[in-house]
Amino acid sequence: MRYSKLSVIITLLSVPTMFLMITILIFPAIGFLIGIKAYKQYLHERVSPTDRTYLFAAFPMIFAVVVCIVELWFVNMTYRA
Repeated sequence: MRYSKLSVIITLLSVPTMFLMITILIFPAIGFLIGIKAYKQYLHERVSPTDRTYLFAAFPMIFAVVVCIVELWFVNMTYRA
């Protein structure tokens, strides 16, 4: 579980540093990669995973993708040249 918490924290780091623009692409990507490691670790520990377990294990990856999409949408809507 420690990798999933780390993944969510790293993904959330992109929100306060969104003004730097590059963190929108870097932090969620790092969070997604750590989420993959957490997914593999979580499923490896379970004897017989169910559908709900797969969804729970994939939460950090889904969260990283959603945060990245929302941040890119926010920048596109609020950017003024």
